Amino acid sequence: MTIALTIVTDRPDAAVRALFGFSAARAPDWLAVISSIADLAGIPTGAPVLSLWFSDGSTIEAMWREERSSRSFDIDFQRHADRIADWLARRDAAERKYCAEACETGPAREEAGTVAADQPVAATSRPSAPPPAALPARAPQSSPLASKWS
Repeated sequence: MTIALTIVTDRPDAAVRALFGFSAARAPDWLAVISSIADLAGIPTGAPVLSLWFSDGSTIEAMWREERSSRSFDIDFQRHADRIADWLARRDAAERKYCAEACETGPAREEAGTVAADQPVAATSRPSAPPPAALPARAPQSSPLASKWS
């Protein structure tokens, strides 16, 4: 898959969590997360890049500044953040649609008789105690619980 966005950071998991809301292990295929100085040279000139820093003056941050001054990159943070928000909204809509379709087919499966008719009904545990009787509206005045606030 083609890389559509590269994140340069000193803490990959924190960066993906901050931008996407999930761990770097679940990052989409179109995202490259770079936290190694050696990998900076592999970013194509003109590529869309977001940089996100979690410490002051890390070595990779200093090297990224040098790389950025010697080559041109698409570093429009707001545009890239908007693209991420759009992707997340589309992903969420697709998940909602999938869940709605799954919920619609659930009752249809039950109506179709996916459970064998001769299969015994699962036994449920009986209630541990009957529900309590109605409590009096006020504690009796002789009760130790009664006070001037009752």
